[in-house]
Amino acid sequence: MSKVSATYLKNTEDEIERLKDWDGKGQNNAALLPEPVRKHLSLCGYEGKRLPVSGWVIWKETSIRFGPDKPWTSLATQQFNSAVSPFRAAYMKTRMFGLLPFEGLDLSIGGTGSMLGKLAGIVNVLDEKGVEMDASGIVTLLAEATMIPGMLLMPYITWGSVQGNVVNASMTLKGITVTGRFIFGDDGLFRSFESDDRYYANPDGGNELRPWRVECERYGEADGIRFQSVVTASWKLPEGLYEYWRGTIERVESGAEGIVFS
Repeated sequence: MSKVSATYLKNTEDEIERLKDWDGKGQNNAALLPEPVRKHLSLCGYEGKRLPVSGWVIWKETSIRFGPDKPWTSLATQQFNSAVSPFRAAYMKTRMFGLLPFEGLDLSIGGTGSMLGKLAGIVNVLDEKGVEMDASGIVTLLAEATMIPGMLLMPYITWGSVQGNVVNASMTLKGITVTGRFIFGDDGLFRSFESDDRYYANPDGGNELRPWRVECERYGEADGIRFQSVVTASWKLPEGLYEYWRGTIERVESGAEGIVFS
C-alpha cells in the first residue's frame, strides 16, 4: 500500500471512529431549512427518513483536466464525507502521460485543508497547505452538503436570503467563513452551487480567488432515494469557463444517520 492511500484510509478510519462517538446532538431542526432545500429533500425521497450524516461516494468514472489547455485524464476516485468533523477525503489515482503512476489526496478535516500529489509514490508534485487550502476545502464541503444531507442541519452552516430558486448559505470553521449559492431547478431539485471564495491555482504561480461552480447534470435513484449522478466542476476565468472535473456517481452508501426529515 502506498503512503498516499494509507493516509487516505487512516484519516477516513479516524473519522468513522469519531462518528461512532457522536451522540447525535447539535443538529438544527429540519423545519428551519429554507423552503427550496426542504422541497429538494422531499423530492429526493427523504420525507419521514433519517438524514445521513456520512457516506461513501462511489464513483463509477471520473476525469480531470490539469489545465485549461490540457486533455482529459481518467481517474479512479474513492471518497468519504462526514458532517461530524466535518470531513472530506478524496483519493485519486491515474497514470500521467499513460506511464507514471500518480496519486492525489484532497483532504478537509474540521476546517483544515490539504492537497497531496505524488508521482511514482516518491516525487511530490503537490503539497499544498495553509489558510487558502483551508478555505477552499470548506467551500467544497459546503458545495457537497446536499450529497450528505444531514450536513445541511449542522450549526456550522448558516442559511441566508432566498431569491427565487437561489438560496444563499455560509459555512464557518476554524474562524474561516465562506459563502455560496445553492441553485435549484424548476423541478425543485438541486442543480448547481456557486462560490467566489475558492482559490484557483494559477499556472503562473500563486493562488487567486476565482468564481467556482459545481453542477449536477443528472440524478440517479437507489432504494427510493435520488442522488446526484453526473457532476461537473468548473472555474470561471478571464479567458472563459474552464471545466476541470467530470464524474459519474454510481451510488452513495450512507453511513451514520441524524434526525428524521419531516
